[in-house]
Amino acid sequence: MALSQHAVDATVDCTVRVARDADGTLADGAETQLARVDGVEVLDGVDVAGLEPRLNDLAVDVEARVRVDEVDDGPPDEVVRQRLADGFGVDVEDVEVHR
Repeated sequence: MALSQHAVDATVDCTVRVARDADGTLADGAETQLARVDGVEVLDGVDVAGLEPRLNDLAVDVEARVRVDEVDDGPPDEVVRQRLADGFGVDVEDVEVHR
């Protein structure tokens, strides 16, 4: 049986670890980190909601609109959550899928 593939748009609240020496703003660093996740496109940039300095990086709380290439293998919100959680330095707190 073939699986169909389509994109899912969602708003996510997450914490992204940004290197202290990253170029640009905190939002730029968080957006770059999210965009590195396989199959994820950041749609409107990110809004920074908080910051926690850590020893080697900065934990940046953000809200972002993303588009995730999804294979139909589960509820869309869980697929988006798992795809982002598979990315390095991304901890997902909340996902709202736009239908």
